[in-house]
Amino acid sequence: MKRRGFTLSELVIAAAIASILAGLTAASYISIQRLVARGQDDLLAASTARVIIDRVSRDLRQALVVVDSIPPDAADGLTSLEFEDGHDVDPAGPTYITYSLDGTDVRRNRHYYYLTSSPNQRLPYNAGVVGQGGFAVASLSGEDYIIADRVSDLRFYGSSSLVYIDTSITVNAVSNDQSYHSAVAKRNQ
Repeated sequence: MKRRGFTLSELVIAAAIASILAGLTAASYISIQRLVARGQDDLLAASTARVIIDRVSRDLRQALVVVDSIPPDAADGLTSLEFEDGHDVDPAGPTYITYSLDGTDVRRNRHYYYLTSSPNQRLPYNAGVVGQGGFAVASLSGEDYIIADRVSDLRFYGSSSLVYIDTSITVNAVSNDQSYHSAVAKRNQ
C-alpha cells in the first residue's frame, strides 16, 4: 500500500521549523528597522548641528567686535553669544547678532542699541551714555528667528579671536544626545 500525505510528527516538525524561520525573519526585520531609524536620527542630529555651526561660523568670521566676554573653558561656556555684524555695515549705525539657546531652540537675533529719547540714532553696545534717557535694544524687523530645534546644549568658549562651539542634539526621547564641536577663527580683528 502506498502512503499518501505526511504523518503527524512530520507536520509538527515542519511547522516548528517554519515558525523558527518566521521568527528569525521577523527579528531580522525589526532589527533592520531599528537600525534605519537610528541612522535617520543620527542624520537629523548631524544636519541640525551642521546648520547651527555653519550659521554661527559664517556670521562670527565676519564679526567686527565680540560683545560678550568669552570664557576660556567649556565648563563655563556661554549659552548665548553677541557680536557686531560685519556682513552689511549699516550707515544708520552698528547692528549686532545674538545666537542663543532658548529652551531647545537656537535663535538668531539681529538688533541694534539706541537711546529711548532718540530711537533713530543707533549706538555702539558700549556707548554708556548717561543722563540722556534710557539705553534700549530693538530687533530689526524679521530678524529674530529659530535656526534649529531639538538642541539640548549650546556652549561658546575660547577667546575673542578663536571661538569654540559645542552643541548637543536630542532627536527623540529614545536616542542619546549627539555632541558636536567646532572652532571658528574671526577674520575681522
